[in-house]
Amino acid sequence: MNYLVDQLVDKVQEKIKKKEKDLNIKPFQIKAHIWVFVNCLIENPTFDTQTKETLTLKSSQFGSQCELSEKIIKDFLKLGIVDTVIQIAKAKEMTKLAKNTAGQKKSKLTGIPKLEDANEAGTRNSERCTLVLTEGDSAKALAMSGLAVLGRDFYGVFPLKGKLLNVR
Repeated sequence: MNYLVDQLVDKVQEKIKKKEKDLNIKPFQIKAHIWVFVNCLIENPTFDTQTKETLTLKSSQFGSQCELSEKIIKDFLKLGIVDTVIQIAKAKEMTKLAKNTAGQKKSKLTGIPKLEDANEAGTRNSERCTLVLTEGDSAKALAMSGLAVLGRDFYGVFPLKGKLLNVR
């Protein structure tokens, strides 16, 4: 079973890497969303107990190989497993981020990479603070040099990946 499922998981991981480069999905996260039923004949099988629940024969000694065809893999990927795994992984990231701020008032947010928060953010003067969103790290560096003149008390900077879809 693992021999076949690992082939599917590898293809799903490749597809996820193409769609979401910064998302790190582990094989067990994909396997949790897959149900595979296999009907096969194995020559001279060996099992761990008399109840024959677990096959102990190695896949290299089966007497045949089962390589999944491109058509089967393509049909499997069309089932939507890639989108499901991506959505669940992103939801877990959001939950982790929400736990960082879990309803408590904090003077500083932690755990958000590349965020340069205002010094007064999260304090009683936080309504006077402004967060500057930039298009990438190079624009962040430019904004940070401008903040050296204005001061960091009421201005923070956060770089976004890519361009905004709707600037309105």
